[in-house]
Amino acid sequence: MRHAWLVGSAGRTPFVGHLRGARDLGRVHLAWACCVAGTAGVVEGWEAAEAARDVFAELRAVGDPRDVLVAACAALARLDSRWLTRGDLTALLVATDGTSTRAAASGLVGLHAGDGGVFRPIAAPGHPLLGEPGAPDGTSHDVPLAEVWVGLPAGIPFPRRDVPAACGVRA
Repeated sequence: MRHAWLVGSAGRTPFVGHLRGARDLGRVHLAWACCVAGTAGVVEGWEAAEAARDVFAELRAVGDPRDVLVAACAALARLDSRWLTRGDLTALLVATDGTSTRAAASGLVGLHAGDGGVFRPIAAPGHPLLGEPGAPDGTSHDVPLAEVWVGLPAGIPFPRRDVPAACGVRA
């Protein structure tokens, strides 16, 4: 299974509002990592993440990777306005059918791909996948197929070691 991760923030609560997951929608595998209400308190961040989880649970197979990303972004855009108007939604959505791999994102300053524990940058500043926080608009771009894609939110450096732990992934 392929995964999407976000690097957590600094401080005592680095994963407030974070969620990640993956599922197959027909022949397309969708992986996501989001931070909804990451500047909120722990309880409110948990509520926001649960609302976003529900959005992804309700998705249905709709075609190719591009179509799946459009549907997933539209679903995120329908979150309750209290989560959208905060201006702190960060998202990484990657869809692949094994032939085509596409990503849509918001609130990222960098994107890395990892295989076998080795990570390489695949989107540097100026890349159209990178931009301001908020619900992604459904525009997607080709990315390399990988075991994991790691989104880098603004103000957070890429981890020098133990990338999974920096993304809240425990073995």
